Amino acid sequence: MGGDGVGTDGPLTGPQAFLVVNLIHAAILSVIASRSALRGWRLAILVWMTLFFAQSFLLMMEAAYFRDSLQISTALLLEGCLHVLIGGAMIGAAVAMLWRVPAERSTFVPEPKTLPIRLAVIAALYVMCYFAAGYYIAWQVGDVRQYYSFGEDIALAPLLLFQVLRGVMWGFLAYLLVRNMVGSVSSRAVIVGMSFSVLAAAQLLYPNTIMPWEVRFPHLIEVGISNFVFGFAASKILLACRAEAAAVSSTDIVGQAT
Repeated sequence: MGGDGVGTDGPLTGPQAFLVVNLIHAAILSVIASRSALRGWRLAILVWMTLFFAQSFLLMMEAAYFRDSLQISTALLLEGCLHVLIGGAMIGAAVAMLWRVPAERSTFVPEPKTLPIRLAVIAALYVMCYFAAGYYIAWQVGDVRQYYSFGEDIALAPLLLFQVLRGVMWGFLAYLLVRNMVGSVSSRAVIVGMSFSVLAAAQLLYPNTIMPWEVRFPHLIEVGISNFVFGFAASKILLACRAEAAAVSSTDIVGQAT
């Protein structure tokens, strides 16, 4: 916590951000664990994967894509991924030990046969959320436009393909979460949206020398909103048909009983 970039750049100092961010992460992981249909090592793996991909890997992918423009070293990116890779495994093990009470069985899960089609739709949805939030929220701030002044030189087609790939990966993470949760479609969708929003955006509270607060704050709002909307909608897409099937089945049972 005493390294470069730890100061008062923003509303929180480094140690304050460390406490706040980890408390927020602990809260969302507690919700995931309490609503999960998994226990033991399976729950540990789910928590580890959620942390690693939502908090680190998928974000580091984008940082790596713009690495030369942002002047971020490869060593720094690898260090960040390794930190969450190891720390996430420890946190997953801790969660598995804390939540030992037998969980409910998931009432309905996404249809695996149509998963590729759903992931394709979700990837397109992610690209829409990414560019819409980026333009209508972050890009409206002068400091953000100045910080990303290199944006005019970025080739659009490769960037679109790259974001489609990230959208598929985000969609698959949503699939893992909703498939292993209990509760209604809407409650699962809210939890996934909150998870994607909080785990990706909260760490922007950390002071650093790479991205000033005047740029991080618009990004915090942008990522927080777009990831929640995307996670919520992606979960609805993944669970839509099974929810309808469950509703029809319940109606048939009631009809037979009467």
